[in-house]
Amino acid sequence: MNNTTCSASQSLLTASPTAEPAPANWMGIVSLALGVFGLVTAEFLPASLLTAMAADLNISVGAAGQAVTATAAVAALAALTLSRPAILIAGLCCFF
Repeated sequence: MNNTTCSASQSLLTASPTAEPAPANWMGIVSLALGVFGLVTAEFLPASLLTAMAADLNISVGAAGQAVTATAAVAALAALTLSRPAILIAGLCCFF
């Protein structure tokens, strides 16, 4: 290593403790929170309303449960297109 590299790396290690942190991206945080809220609501709401859904549609509770399971399976498969497929496939294999 030359002197320029050493002095640059040393200055990074001895940064001032009074340096201000980067400002938070609040729009990103709010959109992530709303997205998580929507996904969790979409997963848990049908489970709590299974008997009412089954009675309203004149089907068995098991058939209504399979409809909710099919929706979750489609969501899991759609997630493969959004992220690193190898990691997600390995994760899915652990559950099935």
